[in-house]
Amino acid sequence: MGGTRGIIYKRHCKAAYAELKANAESEVTPKHWSGALKSSIASVSKYGGATAGYRTMLDVIIPASQVLEEAGRSSYVSAESLATVLEPGAMAAARAVMEQYMGSL
Repeated sequence: MGGTRGIIYKRHCKAAYAELKANAESEVTPKHWSGALKSSIASVSKYGGATAGYRTMLDVIIPASQVLEEAGRSSYVSAESLATVLEPGAMAAARAVMEQYMGSL
């Protein structure tokens, strides 16, 4: 990659890396990634001049950062349920696929 696109990608990656490194913990969570993407959005906007709706890479990165901000391991499920089911969403998806191919369970 060269030209402007290469520099913009570099700014994007460098800002995300710096944010992740600054908030380094034993485990990187979706919230950390959201913060990293927000930093990269700010950097790309600052140096590239684009914002949401300009039909640039930001039109993908901005919604991704919002989804990651809201992400959490089944935050809508009670702690009691989480103790007995490894991942409720994955179990529900597996059950739906099994029902589709094997009939009602």
